[in-house]
Amino acid sequence: MLVDVGEFCVFAPTQGRFRVLEDGANPPGEARLATARVKIDWDLSGHTFQATRLPDGDGVWQIEVAGLWRNVGSLDSYCRKGDTPAPGEFCIEPNTKHQFRVYATDELNTGDEAIRAMCPTGEGDKCRPLYANGYGVLFQFGSANEPILDRIPNRHNGRLGGREIRCIDPTSGVTVFEAKRQTEEGTEESGDAWRIVTATQWDQEDQSVLECMSDQERSGS
Repeated sequence: MLVDVGEFCVFAPTQGRFRVLEDGANPPGEARLATARVKIDWDLSGHTFQATRLPDGDGVWQIEVAGLWRNVGSLDSYCRKGDTPAPGEFCIEPNTKHQFRVYATDELNTGDEAIRAMCPTGEGDKCRPLYANGYGVLFQFGSANEPILDRIPNRHNGRLGGREIRCIDPTSGVTVFEAKRQTEEGTEESGDAWRIVTATQWDQEDQSVLECMSDQERSGS
């Protein structure tokens, strides 16, 4: 859906308005002004809203994803080799039971004022650079009692990547989970699906321990 300057629509699950102005847009239910992209998750209800400002659209915004996260795991909801989750979709990594989510756009968790206050420029140990286009996250959810910045992927978290995420069993060194973004070499187009390359149930007592690294870490960038 395209929303022009001076227009708005209502995100039905929250009844929040997404309003487009000349300088940006108000995310659903928020008074702040986003200038390029919006990504909000409501984890308690399982809803997500993702939108981007078109680069040459005279202020027009495009809604990329709006609604419930969709589980597309082909093996009892778990990730399986060959699955291709697209933006707004996920499957469950069989060892950690964490969701591998695919996003159309990126923004620091914008519903959390603490994150915006502490990471206004994406600098510092607890911040990370933004991905301009589609990316994937193998989420590690913390408890509500943990500091908010310890519950989000940051630049040191190998379970977040723009092109590839790979996790190994630290004891054997065997790759038990790997996902790659489906893009042509040298391109970065928003909305691309990811492909599950490996998703193996590993027979270990502690299946929650996986060492993961993103493409950025492997390349040293």
